Amino acid sequence: MLKLTKPKSEFARNVITLMTGTTIAQIIPIAISPILSRLYSPADFGLFAFYMSIVGIISVIATGRYEMAIMMPSKDEDDEVIIIVFVATVMMMLVTLICFVLFVVFNKQVASMLNRPEISGWLYIAPFSVIITGLYQTLNYLLIRQSKFKQLSINKVCFSAISGPSQVGLGLLGFGALGMLASNIGAYLITIWMIFRSSEIRGFFKPCGRKQAEYIAIKYIRYPKYDIPAILINIVSNQLPLLAMGKYLGLGLLGNYSLMNKIVMAPIGLISNSILDVFKQRATEDYLKHGNCKDIYIKVFFKLLMLGAVPTCILAFFAPAIFSFVFGNQWRDAGVIAQILAPSYLLNFLVNPLSYTFQVTQRQNLNLFFNVLFFVMMTSAVVLGVKENNHFRFIFYISVVQCVNYSIYLYVSYRLARGGK
Repeated sequence: MLKLTKPKSEFARNVITLMTGTTIAQIIPIAISPILSRLYSPADFGLFAFYMSIVGIISVIATGRYEMAIMMPSKDEDDEVIIIVFVATVMMMLVTLICFVLFVVFNKQVASMLNRPEISGWLYIAPFSVIITGLYQTLNYLLIRQSKFKQLSINKVCFSAISGPSQVGLGLLGFGALGMLASNIGAYLITIWMIFRSSEIRGFFKPCGRKQAEYIAIKYIRYPKYDIPAILINIVSNQLPLLAMGKYLGLGLLGNYSLMNKIVMAPIGLISNSILDVFKQRATEDYLKHGNCKDIYIKVFFKLLMLGAVPTCILAFFAPAIFSFVFGNQWRDAGVIAQILAPSYLLNFLVNPLSYTFQVTQRQNLNLFFNVLFFVMMTSAVVLGVKENNHFRFIFYISVVQCVNYSIYLYVSYRLARGGK
């Protein structure tokens, strides 16, 4: 049986390597946050966060999600990977060119539509941020394909080690929010340069013929056709409760939820995302060889369950007391919210890596269908919760919908992992 806690298996070693890098990368911004809070105003943080949300949404669609197809060709089909990288890069350039034209020609109108006039100057830079973000994502998939998890871990640490201190330095020089932006761009550029130092990686970036590109674009059309709408719908579904809390149920509930979610999701993301990156490579390899990936699926499922069971029980029984003790009695409601959401957090912990099976088996259409279903269920839960105007009942409805959604994903992804349709 797979031992995630003992570095005997290659899978476990890779997970531990990524977790180590991710942990260090997260410690750096946490450690310097008291300094940054004195160098930058809340408005600076808000402007930068708003800008990054714009870049993040565009980056999701910029490559057409073709970078995810990098995992699909077998190990002896690197020529096809070269074409996939070319298609993703061309898509990214076209999307960013369109965005650049829109942001230049309709700069004031876009800023006004976003209700943030101060973002207008930043919009000119947004296409460049999209390019480096998309390129970074593509490079990460290439590294995962080649099982270069140590390099992935180093990249995370380097990015954080560059962006953090540079934010402090530029903040001391009085650059304001622009200092945060410059630090982010600089960290991306240096990290990308470090990856490109490898001739093996550079070899995947070559021009291709039009017919080859068209063939690959059509072969993997499921990614832009199904995955882009699926991820956008998922973003909207997850933001609906936050919008409803802020608009109808009060900022107090939203504040409690936000603190709780930040605290609880940090370790969940650290572990499950590290496992996800390794699972991508192993599950794809098994599926291409055997037509299924059920063995690694089952092993990862039970190890995740063992890792998540005890923290979930602690949240379910003691969260209010823990939050009151650590953060003060005024944050007890955050603990109650964590208590209600504990089952959904456990299921999320399981689903985050294992749902990648939809990508491995090329069933993005099913993923889109279940995201639409999730949106319908979440909308119903939000409307019902707002109508009843009871804070904890609102959270309960959200938890029920998430549990149902994650359970469906687990069931269907297991069927797919077995080679089912």
